[in-house]
Amino acid sequence: MIKAYVAGPMRGYDQFNFPAFDHCAAVLRAWEWEVRSPAEHDREGGFDEKQNSLDGFDLTAAMRWDLEAVLWADVVVLLPGWEDSSGAAIALTVANATGKRVMTFDPWEEEVEDLEPESPLAEADRLVSGARQADYGHPIEDFTRTGRMWGAILGVGDIDPAHVGLCMAAVKISREVNRPKRDNLVDLAGYAKTVHLVRERQRWTTTSMRTGSPPPSRPAPRASSSAGGWWSPSGCSPTAPPTCRGPTRQACQHGSCGACCTRRYARSPGTTRTPKARWWSVSGSPTCPG
Repeated sequence: MIKAYVAGPMRGYDQFNFPAFDHCAAVLRAWEWEVRSPAEHDREGGFDEKQNSLDGFDLTAAMRWDLEAVLWADVVVLLPGWEDSSGAAIALTVANATGKRVMTFDPWEEEVEDLEPESPLAEADRLVSGARQADYGHPIEDFTRTGRMWGAILGVGDIDPAHVGLCMAAVKISREVNRPKRDNLVDLAGYAKTVHLVRERQRWTTTSMRTGSPPPSRPAPRASSSAGGWWSPSGCSPTAPPTCRGPTRQACQHGSCGACCTRRYARSPGTTRTPKARWWSVSGSPTCPG
């Protein structure tokens, strides 16, 4: 029996994205996989996701259980939006370090597939744009603080935040010369992107002082939380029905409740896709109300 651990985004999602974890776990168990889900574990410990609050929640104990579950599993299954989740990033790092198989889950098709190996550039882009930016803020803020401290230590004026990024890149180049390592290349690429982000913000600041234009808006997240906590690639919500394309996808909207539905297909890895004669909706209804 395959042992699987489910990882994915929680914070920032309605009901902490528990319905998406439940959906994935149910599909994997239908394939007779043994599943450990942090959502189920948290519920068993008395956590109520419907409160949408972490008050009294022991994050340290939860992280300890998560890491033990990753080490227990044969496969780590990632939910949509995992790229922007610091917890999922930790699970992925541990899984790669210990030789675990990593797969992604498609909630529309109810399928899993192997995660394509990331290049150092792709990993750097994911880290800088997702978890690390959420932890540290925009690079210009972090590097401005660092530049002030460096300047004080050196007895000079504030170091330009873009120069801070370039200096950090130089540190990574030195380490790579001493001992080649993938992490050095990832960090080097990451610092290159942070320098670009700093320069971009500096240009905007100069332009806005002249024109009074607003700052550029941040891009939308890769995956969104929809009504009931379900994920939809189109941002499905009670007021915005999904746009499903292709011969294997259909959609309907119920006029009174606005539930978005899509016909489901299930396929165990290595088998032929078989359509199910039922509907799934973000409201949790097993049948299409339209």
